[in-house]
Amino acid sequence: MTSQPASFEAPIPEIPGLSDLVLVGVGGMGAVYRAVDDERGALRAVKLLRLQPGTTSPTRRFRREFNAVARLRHPGIVAVYRYGVCEQGEFIVMEWVPGGDLWHVAGRRARREDQPRALPLAWVPPVIAVAAQVCTALSYLHAHRILHRDLKPENILVDLAGRARLVDFGIAKPLALDPVAPLTAAGETVGTARYMSPEQARSLDLDGRSDLYSLGVILYEILSGHPPFVAPSLFDLLMAHVTEPAPRLADQCPNLPVSLCDLVNRLLEKDRSDRFPDAGAVREELLMHLAPNCALQDRSSDCVDPRDLPLAVVGALEAAERAEQVIAEAGVPPRAAAGGIRQLMPGGMVPTPEPTAAHNAFGSPMPKGRKRKPWRLLGGRNPNAQPTRDFPGAADEAAITPRAEISPDAHGATSTFFAEGDEVLELSDVAELFAPAFRGRDPLLSSAVSGFLIEDQKAAVFWYRGPPGSGRTRLLAELRDVLRFEMGALVLTARGNDAAAGFSAVRLLFDPASWYLASVQPADLRASLGAATWAALELCPALTDKLAGFVTEDAIPQDAASRRVLFYQAAERLLSLMSRFAPVALLIDDVDDVDPDSLDLLRYLSTLPPDGNASRGRPRVIAAAGSREAAAWAGTALDIPPLLGVDVAVTLQTALGWAVPPTRLEKRALQERVNETPRGLLEWVRGLLQQAGRTSGREATEEDLLAVASGDPRQRWKARLSGLGDIALEAAGVLGIVNRPVVLEWLLAATRWEEDAFIDAINALIRRGLAHERPAAGSWGLELTDREAGEVAWELLSAESRRAAAERFTEVAGADHPDHPVAFDERPALLARAWLKADAPETALPLLETAAKLEQAAGRTATGLAVADLWVSSARTVGSPSLAGALGLRVSLASAACEWSRAEDDLDEMASIAGDAPERQLEVLTARATLYQHAQDHESVIETAEEAFRTALLVDAPRETLFKLSDLLADVDLQQAHLTNARDRWLGIANEARRSASPYWEMVGRMGSASASMQLGEFDAANDALMKAATLADDQCDQLNTLLIQMRRAYLLGLRGGLESSCGQLADVVERATGLGAVLVIGPAVTLLGQVYRRLERYEEADDALERGERVLRATEQRRTLAVCLSERALNALVRGDLESARNHVAGAGMAATLTEGVLLDRERVHCAIGRVAEIVGDRTALAAARRQTIRSLEAQARLLRPQQLGRWVAVAPRAEVIGWADWTPSLGS
Repeated sequence: MTSQPASFEAPIPEIPGLSDLVLVGVGGMGAVYRAVDDERGALRAVKLLRLQPGTTSPTRRFRREFNAVARLRHPGIVAVYRYGVCEQGEFIVMEWVPGGDLWHVAGRRARREDQPRALPLAWVPPVIAVAAQVCTALSYLHAHRILHRDLKPENILVDLAGRARLVDFGIAKPLALDPVAPLTAAGETVGTARYMSPEQARSLDLDGRSDLYSLGVILYEILSGHPPFVAPSLFDLLMAHVTEPAPRLADQCPNLPVSLCDLVNRLLEKDRSDRFPDAGAVREELLMHLAPNCALQDRSSDCVDPRDLPLAVVGALEAAERAEQVIAEAGVPPRAAAGGIRQLMPGGMVPTPEPTAAHNAFGSPMPKGRKRKPWRLLGGRNPNAQPTRDFPGAADEAAITPRAEISPDAHGATSTFFAEGDEVLELSDVAELFAPAFRGRDPLLSSAVSGFLIEDQKAAVFWYRGPPGSGRTRLLAELRDVLRFEMGALVLTARGNDAAAGFSAVRLLFDPASWYLASVQPADLRASLGAATWAALELCPALTDKLAGFVTEDAIPQDAASRRVLFYQAAERLLSLMSRFAPVALLIDDVDDVDPDSLDLLRYLSTLPPDGNASRGRPRVIAAAGSREAAAWAGTALDIPPLLGVDVAVTLQTALGWAVPPTRLEKRALQERVNETPRGLLEWVRGLLQQAGRTSGREATEEDLLAVASGDPRQRWKARLSGLGDIALEAAGVLGIVNRPVVLEWLLAATRWEEDAFIDAINALIRRGLAHERPAAGSWGLELTDREAGEVAWELLSAESRRAAAERFTEVAGADHPDHPVAFDERPALLARAWLKADAPETALPLLETAAKLEQAAGRTATGLAVADLWVSSARTVGSPSLAGALGLRVSLASAACEWSRAEDDLDEMASIAGDAPERQLEVLTARATLYQHAQDHESVIETAEEAFRTALLVDAPRETLFKLSDLLADVDLQQAHLTNARDRWLGIANEARRSASPYWEMVGRMGSASASMQLGEFDAANDALMKAATLADDQCDQLNTLLIQMRRAYLLGLRGGLESSCGQLADVVERATGLGAVLVIGPAVTLLGQVYRRLERYEEADDALERGERVLRATEQRRTLAVCLSERALNALVRGDLESARNHVAGAGMAATLTEGVLLDRERVHCAIGRVAEIVGDRTALAAARRQTIRSLEAQARLLRPQQLGRWVAVAPRAEVIGWADWTPSLGS
């Protein structure tokens, strides 16, 4: 029995050197805080670990995480600074990474909230770019002989600039042998099962290809919308990684290039030698998919405009653009200005082509079928009123949100949906914001304007410093517009983009010079430039038409120093010529990435001309923006402050398009400290809009956003549902109860609303992102995006409306309908839920009892437990006498699900209800014995059953209870191979039940005795018993037991040599069981069918049947039969020559057998399969061990038999095959 760990309490720790700690995440054992480094003023992340009492290993892993990362220095790995211990626990101080994890880059808020759909093509390039960065980091790690071992999307952080970093090295492991004791027990597996490589799942030695497998799972899940392997339990998931081939990604994502899909599937090869040799090879392949004219780029040409993409996507696209240099190093030609990834990127400060019918003013392709509205800043300045080769105006925040013109139709029908390839995206996923007002930067702007007004030959220099997202670009854009439109200045702009390319930034600065000098005659221009003419052409190639005839090879100096002097002369003379028209200002963004040659030229232009010569032109203002300290010649950097007070409120007001500032939302933003940068503030409010299901600020109220900002998911759903009428709320409630895609016609019938009003209500749900369409019943069905929305919808209805809705739902859901989404045996549970929502538990009680028993009979344990929970809680609410029965059923279901502590708690409550009454105590003891039977604790079954028999002597015990206890003991006998005892007990039950007219228990006794007789080889007796049981089952119309009897008769037929007839009958059982949903029958029946197919040498059919049997047996946790099934799969794989599959199957069979240690029956078959596989692979040690175990198992069973029974017992077909392989002969004394 295990208990859940206590919730982690997260007090704010006190750590020397850090202040302003804010909790940003919490888990079961620790928490993460954002903090400020007192010495440097920089943001830091603090990972705090609080240990459970008496534990030590987590501490060692925590220290190892620090030791593993502290010595690493790589831009793709989060930096750690120190490790320490405070009063609250141990902590690591590390780099703060603003942004999100890989899920955000993929445009998904979180995996659990996302629907399984393929990644839209617009999101694919940034994901590939991030994956390439991850490979670079992995190459560095592996070169230092360190494995990550827990690679997953949550451990790949992407900052707002699109740079990826690996985090969480708690289970990282050196590849070299570790001299200290291991942190895990021998054979223990660590990591996240969803992303674990086959060799890691099997606790084998690992190398870097294990991390590559994890990367493959990540890419598969991100691109397709679902992981390659899904399983109901951890064991099943690990076995899937070990044994099952990954589905072809190309089949899941037909729109992706086949080469990209093949790359992902190669990463997922089971044999690591079939994967890529190292991370560098993967990186090169990924970068090829970012090259121009590749299949992905061809398919991306019609993608959405980047201003419709989330921030993290745009950041990653920018990171992909920065990867061009890396691609060039890999031998890929540079892409054209309008090709490749650049087609998907915002114009930014990169020169863009002139707008055409196919491209917008930002140089990005216009989506088909959708016209983008012109964008303008609030405040009147229109950044589109500039030469297109200038950087587009607004902004650092331009990469954050799509802009829309403030007008009544700004969010009209044309912006509700837009097409992207074969997908339809809802704008509720990309909530729109308006361009925010320019706030909190006026002093910085005014100082630069004042410097411009000083008419001096020496330039006024302003160096603005701020973190990414602080509004540096927006500040320069505002300064440009003021200088250009209000001061009449001639403004030249550039952005640092390649620190390794000499004079690259000043080439961007002077690129528009030809536009301003268009009226100057070529001869005059040549006369002004003199010997610096060739350098002027280098700075502004567009002047070639004017100056090409004046430049000869002899005019170009050969030495570098002379060429540099002429560059400086060309720059100042071009400035002098342009200054004749207007004073010149130079604005440089991203100055951190400006090349040294350009910086030195700017330094030169910031000084006075050495001789006061007027031809040595100088700019009036030089303004630069970056995140680092100012250059020495630029003076002191001017820090861009965070937004405060009313500036926050007005920024939010203008971004949301509201009439008044949201003062309460402003306070919330300050509390959450999202005001440090405008970008962070806007991303925060966009996130609130998305959570509230609003496509723009105009659709939301301040109360809506405050509700979702509270962090309470129910408040979030209330905000999204607010304003909807009763029809929409009832529809959402019904969808929440059904919890699967529903054809619209049935939903309309279920609610009985007028059709037009109902369709309008459904559209309202879709528009708010509360519902969407998915395939259902050969058509399209409607489904909630989150079931909790349906729960909240019921709460928002009035009591009268809830009851009326439950009555309507009962009328239609309980009747047949051609489009009914729910099977007949599942309907009582749905009806019960509706009445519980209507606050009528007394009406729901009989429905819950029926539903729980139906779920148990069908073998749907998890669903049955959920229904039993409702039955128990409702019985408690109304004080129903059915509470004891509800608890008893829940005990049976919980034990079948191996939830032992839960079952014992219910038994304790049953005992409390029973008190001293022997009749009730007998019920409790019987239920407890049943629990021990499911747990395969046979000794406890015997002890409890005997105590129950003693209690039965004190009361007039019901015969059904006595039969049940005897049945439990007989089953223990069978499992422990006491075959004669088991047969005699069941015969006693059958005979006594016949005398007392209890046909059900007579049937059970006949069936049980037949099972024991078949194991003993007494086939005639078994057949007689099964025929009598079949008659009894038919008389009672017991379909489930009829199937079980038919299955055993078919198996018996096979044991007697009628394999073909047995095969046909078993196939019929499987078909009928599938139709009835009898999953407890399907697994054993399909396993027996596969066994018969193998004996008939129909190996392909055998593998198909056994594979299905394995899936069902895992789902229903029938471990003994699962061990047999996997053994049969291994033997079948051997015959087919699939040695690797055989090894995997016997490994699974051995694991399943270890979970049933008290079971002796059929154990020899598992050991035999293990031995036969070992024999083929030449593992003599394993072969000898398996043969010994097989013989021990056979001898242990033989000792329980009488000598005259041994002859028939050894002749039973499966056992005879084992005995022949083991070369064992029973002796009369064994």
